[in-house]
Amino acid sequence: MGEQLRLFAQLQSSCENDRNGGPRPTDKNERDLHQGFLDMKIDLGGADGSFTMRSGRQELFYGSQRIISVREGPKARMQR
Repeated sequence: MGEQLRLFAQLQSSCENDRNGGPRPTDKNERDLHQGFLDMKIDLGGADGSFTMRSGRQELFYGSQRIISVREGPKARMQR
């Protein structure tokens, strides 16, 4: 959207089809916003550079992910 503003959106849908007996409760993961955020770049002027402010929903990884990580479900990532 230009040099100063950036919008990012990523949708996710993980549905089970054609399973005998229908989908299990863990197989139901309807369409959802996986990641969505807005970046606003603010120029500080001079040799100081710039500052970027981000707001929204973003997947982050922390080191080796032994303490903080995304829960991997049987079929798709759980974000609730």
